[in-house]
Amino acid sequence: MNAELMEAIRLKAKKRDERQAESNEAMERVDWDQNVQGLKRRFHKAYKYVMKSKGGGEGTEVNTDGEGVITLRQTDDAIGTTVYTAAVQAARFIETQTWKNKKCVELGSGTGIAGMVAAYMGAEVVLTDLAGPVFDNLKYNISLLPTDVQARITTLPLHWGETLPVLPFTPNFIIAIEVIYQQEFVAPLVATLQDLLRLNPALDILWAHDLRGRPGVPLFKDLTKDTITFSPIPGEELCPGYNCKNVLMYRGKSP
Repeated sequence: MNAELMEAIRLKAKKRDERQAESNEAMERVDWDQNVQGLKRRFHKAYKYVMKSKGGGEGTEVNTDGEGVITLRQTDDAIGTTVYTAAVQAARFIETQTWKNKKCVELGSGTGIAGMVAAYMGAEVVLTDLAGPVFDNLKYNISLLPTDVQARITTLPLHWGETLPVLPFTPNFIIAIEVIYQQEFVAPLVATLQDLLRLNPALDILWAHDLRGRPGVPLFKDLTKDTITFSPIPGEELCPGYNCKNVLMYRGKSP
């Protein structure tokens, strides 16, 4: 995908998010809904995510001593340099799961919030995104993590649809949060998913997206219908207090 197309998509997404921030009728408002925050808070203020669990793969031990604060730099340089509502909800869900012995690849990591939480919870994680401003911001955010969490994270630039980089392990889990904006992204994304499934046909997938302004979702479902079965995650399985009606979350598995 060339730089001119990426810039056009970035500007289109930014204008859409500006409209969402200005007009929020028919939207469920929750205080952690990042997609409707003002531009100053959304793009020019660091986002602080406080872990509810202590991590290490337990997923049930409540964090009461102030550990596990993830600081994420946000900018308006690209569509992936800000935190999205679906990513916050997914991160909270990840905290409720067991991640010990998981070897995870995150596609379109953006600021890194979901994959970082998985690493906090004990997973080995490869965070990927397009080389450039998003990838540079991702690496900066990782540099702010505790060294023991950083040690469980590898970063690799990845252009969907192109040859996979050499991974440090065979993955058994894929995280894909807010990876679908425009239809131009869908076919390359599906090609990359198929490459990962060839490495391990039994891998699990966590997919989440917002309902607002995601025209590529129907095409994604159509192109994956024969190779991946996606099942909605019931609301009662999500982290209490983090179930935005504008966000859909799925488990995916090769049939």
